[in-house]
Amino acid sequence: MRLLILDDEVLSVEIMLKKVDWEACGIDEVLVAYHAEGAREILKNSPIDIILCDIEMPGENGIEFMQWARKNGYEMACIFLTCHAKFEYAQEAVRLSSKDYILLPVPYDVITDKVKTVVKELAWQRERERAADIGNKWIREKQEQTKKLYGEARSKAQLAEDVKSYIAKNVSEPKMSVQSIAEYIGLNGDYLGVLFRQETGTTINKYLVETRMEIAAQMLRKGGVSISAVADAVGYENASYFSTSFKKVYGCTPAKYSKE
Repeated sequence: MRLLILDDEVLSVEIMLKKVDWEACGIDEVLVAYHAEGAREILKNSPIDIILCDIEMPGENGIEFMQWARKNGYEMACIFLTCHAKFEYAQEAVRLSSKDYILLPVPYDVITDKVKTVVKELAWQRERERAADIGNKWIREKQEQTKKLYGEARSKAQLAEDVKSYIAKNVSEPKMSVQSIAEYIGLNGDYLGVLFRQETGTTINKYLVETRMEIAAQMLRKGGVSISAVADAVGYENASYFSTSFKKVYGCTPAKYSKE
């Protein structure tokens, strides 16, 4: 990941560069700007994942710079640095979705820990996004298959496909149930369950689990995504319970399946 330090105190920056173990933090490259204009130039030319942003600077301060950055669509994670515990600073830091607010001076291992935490959060977020992308691709393929098969005609068969489509679109929702699906479709839950079973030969709940497991298997085959991220992407808040459900369907754990 790439990190930008924005701080007008040259000596402070030089010491921070030496004292913080950036590699241990998961940072591949550290860039430095000593004023807001310099930081703007860096952002325009280099994607930045995290910014350590000093607040008190002459001219445009750190809060004003981050207001500009957010307004212009820059979404890098921000950790504010300040020597003054002002409530309005903390309040604005929250509004700007900053990850942390460090009151200086602090030991450099505190800064190291803060950066490590943000790196882990970003890595987890990107892992979830990758898992979701794989799942969404699977969903689009299924929807195209359904459209080709049934066209625009509305029938009992199409009703069953509507249920399948809803499940596919909302597979990451852990609280999805027959009742929530029935409310979306506009039918009584028991009646919808009967129609679905008549058409497909299986229950809605069983189909829901099988769909989640099929999408999970697709993600695991692609690789590069942790089991916890896969579990989250298919609606399981508990990775252990997800592993148990997966084994019931595929006869092995997700970890073993991903290696085969």
